[in-house]
Amino acid sequence: MIPFIFFSLTLVVIEVCIAKMHEDQKISPSSNSYIVKIPNMLKYVGIGVFVVGLIMFCTFLAFLLMENPTVTNGHLIFTSIIMVAGLLITMFANNWKIVVHQ
Repeated sequence: MIPFIFFSLTLVVIEVCIAKMHEDQKISPSSNSYIVKIPNMLKYVGIGVFVVGLIMFCTFLAFLLMENPTVTNGHLIFTSIIMVAGLLITMFANNWKIVVHQ
């Protein structure tokens, strides 16, 4: 149980660090090139998936701590995978760009 809690808190810290690291980053194209980026909406979708996974994790953890027999460790693993997917989407949406030269 403790490794699952540690894992989810680690993912929250990584998500906050990524958000702080990329909020002030500016890209300026030169006169003979332009930059193609993924739309910002994908970043917010990734954050939404991460938050939904975190809410599900906390809910299942609460049920598991109340010793509900229908909730297993598989629920926590599944929600951890959802959180990782949201985190990866956010990371790649922030970093992905293509510089096109004319």
